[in-house]
Amino acid sequence: MNETKEQLTYKEPSLLNTISYGSSGFWGMLAYGVFNAYLIFFYESVVGLNIIYVFWAMLIFTLWDAINDPLIGYLTDRITKYTRKIGKRFIWIVIGIIPANFVLALVFMPPAGNPATDPLPFFGWIVFTTITFDSLYTLCFINVEGMFADKFRTDEARRRARGWGTPLSMIALPVANIVPPIILG
Repeated sequence: MNETKEQLTYKEPSLLNTISYGSSGFWGMLAYGVFNAYLIFFYESVVGLNIIYVFWAMLIFTLWDAINDPLIGYLTDRITKYTRKIGKRFIWIVIGIIPANFVLALVFMPPAGNPATDPLPFFGWIVFTTITFDSLYTLCFINVEGMFADKFRTDEARRRARGWGTPLSMIALPVANIVPPIILG
């Protein structure tokens, strides 16, 4: 047999580890489901910002997203002296997920004022919070998905991991569509 040292030291992830990995799909789908489903509605209908400002903010956000995703993927895929000690992916997941939760809440907490008479603070708020949230979300989930092939190396382990992740993601979709209207009133 021609097995490498890495193949000889590989150990199948435990059930708890597999469920933990699969649960990332719940948060990811919930966070982005809320973000995508309610952002435009919230700023146009609840806050009262002119849709033209919302459009331009979303255009800027989309252009940033096109640059941001490959850039973060490239930068976090590099192995450094620091990541050799603690792991290549985990630190980026932690750095991304913790502040992303707070920034997602901030997206729906616009500044005080009247958007009809002074729309620029609201426009700036949408641009800043959406770009920040997406950057943190990307930092987390590019590494969650990048970790998959390293963590689950056999077909059985990969099926088991996705077997937990897919149903949890599917549960998150209705939660993302039911809970925000209750909170937003």
